[in-house]
Amino acid sequence: MSDFPEYYPEKCPPSQAKDVEGEIFRFTTRNTPHHRDFLSHYELGIGEGCQAMGLSVFLSIEACEEMKDKVPAMRKKKIASADLNSKHGRFAHTPSTNSKRHMTWWVSSNLKEPWTLFSNVDN
Repeated sequence: MSDFPEYYPEKCPPSQAKDVEGEIFRFTTRNTPHHRDFLSHYELGIGEGCQAMGLSVFLSIEACEEMKDKVPAMRKKKIASADLNSKHGRFAHTPSTNSKRHMTWWVSSNLKEPWTLFSNVDN
């Protein structure tokens, strides 16, 4: 099991979260993923609670494309992917109003620069 930041509340990540494994996709604002693309809503000061401490990810590029179709603000975003494993944290299915395929990834505190693992898959 991975370690998580000390400021995470008790039972965060939640018990239904599993070790992250395989390719995941994340929206970024640049062609080259940057540290600002990997700040949680909690770190940005726009969310509270356990889910806000994680990062929004998807398990397929198709799920990202669906999100772009539904949410106009996402259309300018880039899509990046990385192959992750249990040492990178835990994730859970956390459906949202905009995507039934939304996942939340709680990044291990041992992973200091998660953006370095990601590469853009679109232009």
